[in-house]
Amino acid sequence: MTNPLNRSSWLLDNGASHHITLDLQNLAHHLPYAGTDDVMIRDGKGLHITHLGSTKLHSSTHSFNLHNILYVPDIKRNLLFVYQFCVDNNVSIEFLPWCFLVKDLLTGKIHAKDKTKEGVYDWSCIVTPHSFSSLKLALINWHFRLGHPSFSVLKTILTKHNLDSSSVSKDFVCNTCHCNKSHKLPFSVSTLISQKPLELISSYVWTSPLSFVNGFKYHVIFVDHFTKYIWFYLLKKKFDVKSTFIRFKAILENYFNGKIMTLYSDNGGKYIVLTEFFVTHGISHLTTPHTPEHNGFVERRHIYIVKVGLSLLTYASLPFFLSYAFATAVYLINHMPTTTLQNLSPYALIFQHSPNYEKLHSFGCLCYPWLCPYTAHKLDPQSKPCIFLGYSLSQSAYLLFEPKFSKIIVYRHVSFIEHIFPYHSLHKQESQWESTTVDMWIPPVITILASISTSSTHSSASAPDVRTFPLTSPLPVVLPTSLELENISNISSLLFSSTLIPTPSTPTLAATLPTRTTPLSSYDHTIQKQHSQTH
Repeated sequence: MTNPLNRSSWLLDNGASHHITLDLQNLAHHLPYAGTDDVMIRDGKGLHITHLGSTKLHSSTHSFNLHNILYVPDIKRNLLFVYQFCVDNNVSIEFLPWCFLVKDLLTGKIHAKDKTKEGVYDWSCIVTPHSFSSLKLALINWHFRLGHPSFSVLKTILTKHNLDSSSVSKDFVCNTCHCNKSHKLPFSVSTLISQKPLELISSYVWTSPLSFVNGFKYHVIFVDHFTKYIWFYLLKKKFDVKSTFIRFKAILENYFNGKIMTLYSDNGGKYIVLTEFFVTHGISHLTTPHTPEHNGFVERRHIYIVKVGLSLLTYASLPFFLSYAFATAVYLINHMPTTTLQNLSPYALIFQHSPNYEKLHSFGCLCYPWLCPYTAHKLDPQSKPCIFLGYSLSQSAYLLFEPKFSKIIVYRHVSFIEHIFPYHSLHKQESQWESTTVDMWIPPVITILASISTSSTHSSASAPDVRTFPLTSPLPVVLPTSLELENISNISSLLFSSTLIPTPSTPTLAATLPTRTTPLSSYDHTIQKQHSQTH
């Protein structure tokens, strides 16, 4: 065998898995080995790896790269992994009984050769002297030179390009990076668990970029974590959240005969003002400053509400009725089955019975409420064309918009024409509509009343709820086609009647229907089981 003290000779080994050296001086560049692997030898003993590095081998005419060399102090010979050497240097090795040849893989040119020694192929070559790198640049200096890269990027550059540096350790600290590259920590999977309704309620307040037609600017939602049921409240001021939550808590706990245990929200001031109330009533308030991700559950529900509401508005072409669209979206989402509840709906889970889907109708469609009890005389029309805007949650009734007098009507007896959307035609060319002898089937310009009418109150409990609100601009309406009119049975006579558009001397809906003397929120949700609405 070759003298083992010859630390610069390399034994060509086709059975090795790495290049291995017994002398750290053979490595031009090296890093401490952070792994836990050992080199296994024939007798089963594991030899400890202390460093990982690279170097160059030199023949009289050529230089060869050795990468990923393991420094094993207890090994007896330097081992050169033949396969990796050929791949890294694009060469082939020809083994002959008396010598071996290192040839260029493409041209066949011989770059190096050496004789066999005592029956083994031992290469006595020149190794890049370690003294060439005797003055190593500190790791932190490379970090500064490269513009403060991350440790993984820095390590890759130093290793791949054989840059001279001191030992690389991720323990080094750069104050500049900590001050200027600070970022949020990653979030793990949520560990919030609820076992029953009211155990965990999440809340979110949204500010609308536009004021709603009924004077509201904000809305707050409360979502039960267990059932995913949503409660929706309109607000005129953001800090109305306090009074709204107090009312919401009282109604909810009374109905379900339980207690709200935890409220999850952001750290906004509208919730902070409730701190004393939470303490008094034993409610845990979970919140983290400037961390909306912790409230992601309810914020994702809010995003879904907005998307559904905008879809309803877009199809019906009713851009002015945001609040009604969002409230209708909440109503529909609560009735929709979801895979997170094993294909049950939030409504079915919280109220323990299936919702009544037959009550649902297309948002923004044409409808006709039965107004016979409220006409001035027997010859007046028994109905007027209205727009369907949603569902009342406190009565077994629908919300309708009567455009002639800008009234919101809450009424039960309604006929729906769900294939006609009176405002849908605004986005079509007028040439698509056929002419008709009637002047307008809904007045072309809506007259906006300044306040709620103050006509005398009506004692009947079944009287419809009529409200007035200001709009920002007139709403023109285009005629439907004659074909659409022919498909509406028993309505043609009403549409073509001259009494459809009242004259100043004709009694009108505003004069005959009772009105409320105080404004109400169309969607001031009370927590009721809604048996009368769904059955």
